[in-house]
Amino acid sequence: IAVVCVCVCVCVSVCVLPLSFCFNVDSRFALLKQSPNPGSLFGLSVALHQQTNPARYLLLVGAPKERAEPTISANETGDMFTCPISTDPRDCRRSNLITSEPLDPDGIVEGMWLGVSVASQPQGGRVLACGHRYIRKTGDKNILPMIGKCFIRGNDLNYEPDKDYQWQYRYEVCDPTTDLLQEGLCNMGISAVITQKDVIAGAPGCYNWQGNSFVIYRNPNDKYDIQKIKFPDLQQGNIYMGYSVGKDSGVLNEAEDTVVSGAPRDESKGSVILAKEIKKPDGVSELRTQVILRGQQVGSYFGNSIAIVDLNNDGWKELIVGAPFYFDRRKEEGGAVYLFMNENGSFQDKTDLFFTGPKQSGFGMAVAAIGDVNQDGFQDVWLLHQWGVRC
Repeated sequence: IAVVCVCVCVCVSVCVLPLSFCFNVDSRFALLKQSPNPGSLFGLSVALHQQTNPARYLLLVGAPKERAEPTISANETGDMFTCPISTDPRDCRRSNLITSEPLDPDGIVEGMWLGVSVASQPQGGRVLACGHRYIRKTGDKNILPMIGKCFIRGNDLNYEPDKDYQWQYRYEVCDPTTDLLQEGLCNMGISAVITQKDVIAGAPGCYNWQGNSFVIYRNPNDKYDIQKIKFPDLQQGNIYMGYSVGKDSGVLNEAEDTVVSGAPRDESKGSVILAKEIKKPDGVSELRTQVILRGQQVGSYFGNSIAIVDLNNDGWKELIVGAPFYFDRRKEEGGAVYLFMNENGSFQDKTDLFFTGPKQSGFGMAVAAIGDVNQDGFQDVWLLHQWGVRC
């Protein structure tokens, strides 16, 4: 039975002090949440959601290999579960995202991996869940582009036709009808975040697996007013840009947002690409690369996961990057997490600040900023390997 364990490993790294330490929080009395179906990958993605009516917090849990709903002609689709913050391990409820809206007759939801990414909008906002293997038949119906699909729901997790229609539009991000070779396997939604203003979705299959990161803005007062900003074709195939995504201010500029994209196969060592929105002379905006942070070991998958957080309270946000396939045979270490300190809007090309895990642990498979958990005035981060939590 798949299990989510609500306990964290907190690593506090304060650059102004010669101190770095790590500890587990409440690992003995963790809250456990279980899926009734083995093999569903329940817990592959998680997010904390603030619901306003009723006022409570819910744990959003992705289960991308969950069985299909009985009313769907499919065996396995995945889904998102919502779990109260309680001691009952079996009180999670399935969201049934696929059947909560009209089904697209040309869509193929079998094996779509719904729940591969889940996210909650800050300050009691909306909910996002994606399945990057969603297929929509096009052309003569023999062409099966794997474009991916994301679902957005209201704060109460219900489908709102007047607000959600355009988000469910069949080619919201990737449109193989206009460019099948470039966007027919874009895999949109393998990573995704939702901010107060927009959605950022990773699509590592675009442009011959160069990948892309899409920033999608929708006017809350006009469901047809959509803006989509992305990278151009950089002629860099097979780097998987968009495998992880993030967006925040205080990275390269104090006020302006920076889009951060992981590309774990860039030059075989992986990279993290920092970009900003640029408006071209024709009035169309695009994402343009400003800084590239590169991995140090071939095959380490540097950029598999990223977190953006201000660790030393200087107003500038650091970057934390996971490389779960890093290894050191001599030290029997497996997986690494790198910390790039922000120097007033700039970063060193390489960093010696990194943590490693035990061999074959996949340490750094996931990283996340979790706020000030121990109330010491500094932000904390969560680091994960496939056997548990460790720093």
